[in-house]
Amino acid sequence: MIPTPLLERAGGQARSLAMLVLCMALTAMSACAAVNRTPPLSRPDATGKPRFASIYLTSGTFSRPHHAAGVVQMTLEGYRWLHEKEVVDDPNDLLYKVAALARENGAHGIQHLELIDRKPQTRAEKISKQIDTAIRVFEQVEEGDAPTALGEGTKTRYFVKGELVIFDDEPGEK
Repeated sequence: MIPTPLLERAGGQARSLAMLVLCMALTAMSACAAVNRTPPLSRPDATGKPRFASIYLTSGTFSRPHHAAGVVQMTLEGYRWLHEKEVVDDPNDLLYKVAALARENGAHGIQHLELIDRKPQTRAEKISKQIDTAIRVFEQVEEGDAPTALGEGTKTRYFVKGELVIFDDEPGEK
């Protein structure tokens, strides 16, 4: 329970005000987090350490010399978080699954990568779900429980497409 004398004395009005402030704060924080859902992809010159299972990924075109090795088109199930960004180091993450497919087919990278949400939500739907979650978080905190509702989200399906590439100047090759 939140140990605030104001809530204990004022009762319903203060509790309603606190719930409103919490809802607004969580909505504002989640709106900021929702701007950048996709973790940073590889640089266009494909230098540095590959970010996803030793595979370079870009939504553009690699400037490093390469040749096409095929294409990838698949539908994957993913998870859309309501209040936080996707975990980018999780091997079950969509981008890791796509990178693993590329590695299994001998590719060094994927360019022109697109993830298309097959079940898009309108902004109003997302905000409504965030407010519902914020209310549940407030109730959990008020009861002294951990705010587990913050980890909620919805499953969705993504259509993934891109071009598999092999770099012509891969280190160790002659």
